[in-house]
Amino acid sequence: MSSVKKLYSDIDLELSMYPSFVSALFVRKDNAWIKIAGYNLGALLKKTGNTLSCKGCSEETFKEWTGLWFNPFEHLNKIGYKSKTIFKIINSYRRLRIIVSSFDRPFILVLTFLSRNTDYHRNVKRWARYLFNNLEFFETDTIKRRLNTIKSQSYQLRQLHEILETLSDINFKKNPWKLRRELMEIKYIGPKVVDAFLLFSKYDTIFTPSDIHLRRFATRLRLINDKELIVPSKKQCLEYDAYCPQCSLREKCITGFFNLMYGRLSGFIQTIAYVHDSLWCSKNKCSVCPFRDICLNRNMIVK
Repeated sequence: MSSVKKLYSDIDLELSMYPSFVSALFVRKDNAWIKIAGYNLGALLKKTGNTLSCKGCSEETFKEWTGLWFNPFEHLNKIGYKSKTIFKIINSYRRLRIIVSSFDRPFILVLTFLSRNTDYHRNVKRWARYLFNNLEFFETDTIKRRLNTIKSQSYQLRQLHEILETLSDINFKKNPWKLRRELMEIKYIGPKVVDAFLLFSKYDTIFTPSDIHLRRFATRLRLINDKELIVPSKKQCLEYDAYCPQCSLREKCITGFFNLMYGRLSGFIQTIAYVHDSLWCSKNKCSVCPFRDICLNRNMIVK
């Protein structure tokens, strides 16, 4: 592997790492991110001034781990209509990118599974460092041994131990929609986990994990046109073969509706929703929010 360097002033590497499950396969040291598990183990990624560089990366991993692989502005004209709100949202987060890793899919699947109903940054990253540290490949026996030594009552870890062998047998080269159904048939795994996995392991940005952040963000900025949309459930998804384009509930489901309305910007908008709700809304930064003029909560802003 050789060092890769590219001038790219618009990408905020730290901000882009924040919502990405790939960040759990790195450890932050000063202004650098060091790969502690998976493909290109030991690679060093950093941004200095306007220069993004990676030592020990391939060309493809460099693009994936910096978000260079997907430019949301290229998709603005493909959503079927001109939306000032969508442009404002994307332009406000023009330095944010989706950081993915198509070479680390078994690891990403476990990380999304562990993230259910817990703090990703506080718990999942800590678990990942223990379970995956210094593993270049997804070694089921090693991960299981490490699981056995963790003194924790977390149900996420107990359930992972139960289905780990099943996860290790997944064929990740399948059509993503067929893979979506197969994964959803596994015990404990529902639409949110599967869609997060498909998004952050680079299957397609149309996959949109529906969570509380997306629902709040979409409601406040009127992205769902005041519709009463349901959250996708495992049972409902499997009844329709987990294939959103042919689901009769598509326009009633927040995931299907976002796919339909925003296409390949759908997953990127969800990523923005997570970041904004976590770093702005939850911290009551309404008075300095870039969306305060279009937010339904604008009347709550302290002047």
